[in-house]
Amino acid sequence: MFNALDDDDLEVRGEALVGLACRSDPRTREALLAEWERDVISALSLEAAQELRDPALLPGLTEIQAQFGEDGDDYFKTKLKDAIMACSLARTQD
Repeated sequence: MFNALDDDDLEVRGEALVGLACRSDPRTREALLAEWERDVISALSLEAAQELRDPALLPGLTEIQAQFGEDGDDYFKTKLKDAIMACSLARTQD
């Protein structure tokens, strides 16, 4: 599954990220941060962030939010909001 993070296909990488996050794989955080450095950010990567609930992802998520503002479709904006909320709640539970 980790090897799929190098795939050229955005969906394949996104599904791999979600799978790793669901398994709480410790490599997921760095993989997500690297994914967000690419030209296109997928809703699947945001779903992975939500699943991982890692407060260390908040700076990257808020940067995505600032970058996109009100742009993007409603599904993407909802996934982004949900990921930020999950990571924020995890920070308050530490």
